[in-house]
Amino acid sequence: MSDSEPKERAENTKFNPSRRGFGKAVLGAALGGTRFPAPAGTGSRAIHQNVPGIKISVQSPPNPTDEDLLFLKQLGAEYVSVAAPPELRTAEGFLQIKRHYESTGITVWNIGNMSVHNMPEVTLNLPGRDAKIEEYKNYLRNLSKTGIYYTTYAQWAMASGAAVGGVAVELRRESLIRRAPTR
Repeated sequence: MSDSEPKERAENTKFNPSRRGFGKAVLGAALGGTRFPAPAGTGSRAIHQNVPGIKISVQSPPNPTDEDLLFLKQLGAEYVSVAAPPELRTAEGFLQIKRHYESTGITVWNIGNMSVHNMPEVTLNLPGRDAKIEEYKNYLRNLSKTGIYYTTYAQWAMASGAAVGGVAVELRRESLIRRAPTR
């Protein structure tokens, strides 16, 4: 090893810290954000704060009965996840669901929209893909308007005609699949 080898290696490498150096950089960046918060209106600050700890959430109907609400209270559930029916898949509909639960002390953590869940048009790049993407974007906008900043999305689809040995195959990775295999 020559004396110039470490210098050459350092010049040829843009960023290659040790594990300890990387940890310090990440920790410094994280703490820097708390020490020097972003100015108001920059969009860099968190939208809402969550109380630390585990959240017990229950799948619940969009229009719960008094019995449903009593059951949730008895379970100790403080959060619910709701699947919205077609007539409530607007910002106003989401607000209606949220307000109803909040009036009983239960927080709506997620409102699902089954029309944009597991979209084969998007996952498999089928006709109607762009319309489904736009529908999903509107769904996210409606959630945001109601103050809900969490949702889930599963990106798998059943491809019609896709089978191996007579058994349907679930296609789970868009990046690995261009079109469904046929036989």
